[in-house]
Amino acid sequence: MSVGADFFLTTGKSLNGGEAKVVEIIITILFTILLILGLRYCIANSFKAGIIFFTLLLFNKIIYIFVLPIFMSQYIDGLEEGNKSLFPDLTIGEQVHLLYRIPDLIELVAFLFLIIGFYQLWNSKKLSPK
Repeated sequence: MSVGADFFLTTGKSLNGGEAKVVEIIITILFTILLILGLRYCIANSFKAGIIFFTLLLFNKIIYIFVLPIFMSQYIDGLEEGNKSLFPDLTIGEQVHLLYRIPDLIELVAFLFLIIGFYQLWNSKKLSPK
């Protein structure tokens, strides 16, 4: 769901394209600041799983905002010019969809690290004598 649709559902008002883009940029900046603050907090408390989690999410945000759009435009242009495809059995749309799933996989791995870290932290506190 887009930012404009979320805004419409919560307020009943619709955002035009420019307003929705501004809201999206503000949310992205705030989310990035929260990731950096979370990383600093985990570093200060030596929570390794949290450090890995926030580092992967920051890396994921950088890939999704800066790297993936540039790579995808060059990749699609190359496919249209007749260059060799990474996945010869798939259509261009399927290939684009598959490559856009990479950030989702990175996010999944980050959450797995966090869950495992919380589980280990919980077990270490449960087993330690008081």
